[in-house]
Amino acid sequence: MPKKDLTAQLIKGIAPPASGREDYQDKKVPGLVLRVTSKGHKSYSVSYWQKGRRPRVTLGDASLLSLADAREKAREILRDVRLGIDPAAEKREAQREEEESITFADLAHDYVDRWARIFKMPKSAREDELRIENTLIPRWGSWKAADVRKRDVKAVINELVDAGHPYMANRVHGIISKIYTFGIQEADLVEDNPAAGIRRQPEKARDRVLSDDELKKLLPLFREEGLAGLGFRLLLLTGQRPAEVFGLRWSEIEGDIWELPAERSKNGRAHAIPLSPAARAVLTDLRAFDSGSGYVFPSPHHGKPYTYYQRPADRVKKAAGFEKAWRIYDLKTTALTGLEKAGTPGAVISAVA
Repeated sequence: MPKKDLTAQLIKGIAPPASGREDYQDKKVPGLVLRVTSKGHKSYSVSYWQKGRRPRVTLGDASLLSLADAREKAREILRDVRLGIDPAAEKREAQREEEESITFADLAHDYVDRWARIFKMPKSAREDELRIENTLIPRWGSWKAADVRKRDVKAVINELVDAGHPYMANRVHGIISKIYTFGIQEADLVEDNPAAGIRRQPEKARDRVLSDDELKKLLPLFREEGLAGLGFRLLLLTGQRPAEVFGLRWSEIEGDIWELPAERSKNGRAHAIPLSPAARAVLTDLRAFDSGSGYVFPSPHHGKPYTYYQRPADRVKKAAGFEKAWRIYDLKTTALTGLEKAGTPGAVISAVA
């Protein structure tokens, strides 16, 4: 485990490992450990020797707990260890008592407030919250969180599959797993994940590729939709997700490269997107909408990105009148498929996606 003179600036600049996790021991308070995961999550813990074992006590999320407070907590725990007290054993006992009192609703709301809203895109966090409130809280809200069993998770999944919603079944399964993973790894509120080991349901592909004839019909319709229409064109020209395109900042554009930061990327990784001459021409047209907010697609509410593209998207769909249903997200799929047809190497397509 590498030792570091931890500072707030150093912690902020530590890059996530390619896989797994990396621990850094503080030189100022030996025993204080900063853990960084491959997804970019950073947390503090204390590690110490006790009767031939090396227990670890989690202190908290590094984005919520300052380095000074983490050091003070670590010193208190290490003082207890020198007095013969085992903080990890005390924490396990307190955790058992808390497990007996915390409800599923408590745990789910903690997940939303302390994880989803902090580490996920706003739209994705809101989707998690709605599925929790609409599907899970009515069923398990008053239950003790530790009383939810694998059979209960399977019952929810089977109901959704039997109703013809395998996609929703997988999303709900994933949320349950995230709630309990949070409860185990981040909050120390539960010990087991009842969603672990349950297979995903087979899904029909939701994405579709628009044909050349369909695109010829769509492009003039995009031009009629002003700011949103320029966004739809940029989606098609860059192969990125709607939230990433409509949240674009001018500061992310460097010449003919769009530097998408990790915090705005769905996969949590920063990547560079080449901008074709056509994409740069769209950006030039977008300068006419520059409000000084820093966003390429500014909202009428100053200082926020444009998020009202669903209504213009519905108008385009209605005007196009395609027999087969399609979504704005399908512009991304169509762009990446076009790159594949043009002979673009798979590694390049993966990097862009």
